[in-house]
Amino acid sequence: MNTHQVTVNGKNVELSPFLKEIGIQTVQIEEGQVMTELPVTPSIQNALGFVHGGVYATMLDQILTLCCYTISKCFVVTIDLNIHYVANIQEGKLVATAKIFQQGKQIMMGQGEIRDEKGNLLAVGTGSFKIIRNP
Repeated sequence: MNTHQVTVNGKNVELSPFLKEIGIQTVQIEEGQVMTELPVTPSIQNALGFVHGGVYATMLDQILTLCCYTISKCFVVTIDLNIHYVANIQEGKLVATAKIFQQGKQIMMGQGEIRDEKGNLLAVGTGSFKIIRNP
C-alpha cells in the first residue's frame, strides 16, 4: 500500500506532501476506519522536547479528512477543528484513529484520537468537514 495516495474516481491521488515530509504513515485504510502512525523524532518536538501541539492538530485533521474520504469517496475541506490536549510525550510513537459520527449531503462530522503505543490518550479532536463533490 502506498501510504501517501488515495484513489478518487479511479485515479490515484497524492496526499499532501507536507504529511510525507513530517513522516505520517497510513497503516490502515478501510471504509470508515483509518489508522496512522508517527514516530516521535526531534523534528516534531518543541523546545521542551515534547511533541509539538501543531503535530497533534495536523494528525487529527489528516486522519479525520481521510476517514471522511473513505465514506464519501470525495475530497473534503476542514470547516472547524477542535482539539483537547490531554497528555504529552517525548519518545515513542503517536497512533491516530478516527470515526465519523454524522454525514449529511454537504457536511460530515467526526472525532479522532491520538494515543501513544501503550494506548494512553494524548489528544482528542472533533471536526466538521465540507464535502467537495467536483473539485
